[in-house]
Amino acid sequence: MSQPPPVMSAGSSAAAGPAAAATTPPRSPRRPLPSPLAVITATLGLFFVVLTLLAVQVRLGRDPALGPGLVAPTTSQPLVAGAKAQQATKLVTRTSPVVVP
Repeated sequence: MSQPPPVMSAGSSAAAGPAAAATTPPRSPRRPLPSPLAVITATLGLFFVVLTLLAVQVRLGRDPALGPGLVAPTTSQPLVAGAKAQQATKLVTRTSPVVVP
């Protein structure tokens, strides 16, 4: 008769030796990390693509944060032929009081 296989506990994987190594699947080699230059280039490229798309949206007037543009008010009555429009010429100046400690 043959002997039963040894029972392994959670902490005895190193003590089992070659029998434990044969039952675990082989590990695939780790992928190397990308270089810092590749990460910086990809990040800047993605940033400029998103910035360009946002700039196009704003230029077309479809920016949801700004909303639709203001509508210019229309005059209620057209000017009579030959009449000139008056322009306000009043100048307002405001000063703040000086605070002395």
